[in-house]
Amino acid sequence: MQVVIDTNILISGIFWGGLPYKVLNHWTDDHFEVITSETVLEEYFQTLKQLTEERGRPEIYQHWSGFIAQNSRIIIPQKHFKICRDPKDNKFLDCAISGRASFIITGDNDLLSIGQLMTVEIINPKKFLSRF
Repeated sequence: MQVVIDTNILISGIFWGGLPYKVLNHWTDDHFEVITSETVLEEYFQTLKQLTEERGRPEIYQHWSGFIAQNSRIIIPQKHFKICRDPKDNKFLDCAISGRASFIITGDNDLLSIGQLMTVEIINPKKFLSRF
């Protein structure tokens, strides 16, 4: 199974735990493959770097940036959508459709309000985890 993880889930799981942390645990246990793109990676790394620097925890950045780089399939989106209320979130739709993901896992209401795009279901961590 292939999924796209929104930045808010990645960051929440790393720093605050809860259901996003459980999603990340499934990833680290190889229960699914994460699909990403250069633009998604840039957002992951920029946000992760900012928060680890603010907290004086560079080892978290080193660990997770390495894990993400080694455990993601990077694709070049072939389709570019302009349907999300927040235009910055369209990159997740582009990535999911081009990478043939089954899910986008997010806590972002701008993405969640779409519900489904073609064959990609856009769900929150609770709904995603209920499938395991």
